[in-house]
Amino acid sequence: MKKELILNESQLQQRRQKTLCNRNRRYVTTATTASASPISRQSSTTGDPGRRSVCAYKLEESSFYPDETALSEPSVEPPQRPTVLTLLEECSDGLASSSSECSWDLYRPLSDTCTQLMEGIRVSLDNVVNNVNETDSEQISSTATDKATSLEMPFTITLSFVQRFVSFVKCLPEFNYIDMDDRVNLIKGGVFHFILMRGVAIYNPELDSFTFLSKASSGHRHSVPLAALTQALSAYPSGQQLVERYRRFIIGYHRASSGDQMALTLLQLIEFYNPSRPLLRNMHRIDRIQAGYIMLLKRHIESVQPTQQARRVFFDLMNRLSELDSIATDFSQLCHVVGFRCEELNPLLLEIFELSNGRPGDSRPSSLFDQPPPPPPPPPPPPPPPYTMRDFHQHHQQLYAAAATFFHQQQQPPLQPAPHHQPQHHRQHQRSHYFKCEPTVPR
Repeated sequence: MKKELILNESQLQQRRQKTLCNRNRRYVTTATTASASPISRQSSTTGDPGRRSVCAYKLEESSFYPDETALSEPSVEPPQRPTVLTLLEECSDGLASSSSECSWDLYRPLSDTCTQLMEGIRVSLDNVVNNVNETDSEQISSTATDKATSLEMPFTITLSFVQRFVSFVKCLPEFNYIDMDDRVNLIKGGVFHFILMRGVAIYNPELDSFTFLSKASSGHRHSVPLAALTQALSAYPSGQQLVERYRRFIIGYHRASSGDQMALTLLQLIEFYNPSRPLLRNMHRIDRIQAGYIMLLKRHIESVQPTQQARRVFFDLMNRLSELDSIATDFSQLCHVVGFRCEELNPLLLEIFELSNGRPGDSRPSSLFDQPPPPPPPPPPPPPPPYTMRDFHQHHQQLYAAAATFFHQQQQPPLQPAPHHQPQHHRQHQRSHYFKCEPTVPR
């Protein structure tokens, strides 16, 4: 017998409610299309079309409002922060070239992804890299003014920026796509590259000095003259020539980029995510991240430079990175020599200098933590005593004795052959005479 004939009106109403609740739960979990069922089609037309929620269903018998616990919507996660890999996907799929972007004439407008990416970089740059704390600010200023010739000045600036740059790249979402070993190798392998590019970003051509802003000192700008670095490294071989070469590089790069801080920061990130660093494992992923930052740099230049100049400026800035690699190699060799002569040096800098001059096949990141620095070379031996007349006579007697021994050996008679040695033909004559003799016959 059918259950409709057994159940009363209230039980039938509860059964209809349960059936409808199960249908709506299946709709929320499987996300079916609007044409799957009449009930789901009715729910899609009510409320916000972007949200798949069920509000109220009117049946012929009565009105039904589903339970909130039974029809609770899945938790909506906040939108993830875009990365440069997202920009590459948009460019490859053709989503970035929309109708609004294709209509640009002089300056190319930025897409939403590019705007969000550069805004995140700008915020991290202001909060981390440009936010020099009070301790580092006072230490850099004191070494640059009071002790300009001291070797502590280059190392103080290097250590301060390395710590801030590592914190800066950690704030960017692309850093989370790389494993721990590749992170360490990228930081150590490219430390001199982004340090030198940081010098380009904070260079002031009017004062010929590095100018940085200290938020701990109420926005006061500190200036480190480039001549102080030249004087500090002038005592070492080719130190002064290397600083002059770096000065020409800074001036040329600053002129080519027109002092654009965002472009110079993107160049630092492009050089940081370099897949050619030694000891890297996932080079393909790092290469993709670098390609994303290259694309972001191109979009930024096209948005701030006219169409006729954007292409030339982009390739000019990218081609100068090869010269940066050569200067960074020379600076790493010079700092490796200078670092050994400092009595107290930060362990982080010791590890940086060791890896910059290490072999690609060496599994250890640094050997300076296991062994002490090499001892200084021993002093040269004392000079020999002066040559006197007595030494001359002794030397003359030794030469005379050696010459007499040599001539005595040359005048000895040759050795005579032994008596039992006879010529070969004489022995043959004796044997022939022995065989020719006739035997005696007895009579």
